[in-house]
Amino acid sequence: MKVDRSRPFVWYRVVILVGVAALGLLTVLATHGPLWFQRLYHPLQYSSEIAAASRRFGVDPYLLAAVMKVESGFDPDVVSRRGAVGLMQVLPSTAAELHSRPELGLPTANPAALRDPGINTMFGTAYLDQLAGQFEDTRTVLAAYNAGPSTVQRWLHRPGGRKITYSDVAFPETKRYVKRVLFEAYYYRRLYREAFK
Repeated sequence: MKVDRSRPFVWYRVVILVGVAALGLLTVLATHGPLWFQRLYHPLQYSSEIAAASRRFGVDPYLLAAVMKVESGFDPDVVSRRGAVGLMQVLPSTAAELHSRPELGLPTANPAALRDPGINTMFGTAYLDQLAGQFEDTRTVLAAYNAGPSTVQRWLHRPGGRKITYSDVAFPETKRYVKRVLFEAYYYRRLYREAFK
């Protein structure tokens, strides 16, 4: 098939260029546009549940909102292929382990109970708090939330005792996850300054 280079602006090329330009404009507006438009792209839902869990466990509320957005898009009914449930995508096995610690005072949580935004937020926040006690920095805590603490321990302690940094994390998906959560937390902190005062 011979390509006609005498007409560089055929209709399908124009459509592609317009589509790319529109996506670029939306991206700029979502990050630097009017406040109302940025809030459309970075919605904040379940702020009372986030505030309550944040106060109880001492976890940054903006980080909690970011985890919810990245994990579920604030959908309390979503269930992952692995069986993680709700806003913060809590595994029932993780909920059972957290419930077994009486000092946390968490209710029994089966998959149906984990669909309740208040319960799910408490369990997800308790788990983040537990991970914060195991790992030194927020990036590593988020990596453990995504990939599991035992996986992150393996990444951090290679044979021979050489400790590796977060940049050596083996899963690209986990790196993208951490980057997205930190990006969202930055915008939530900027767009909703008064939400958790």
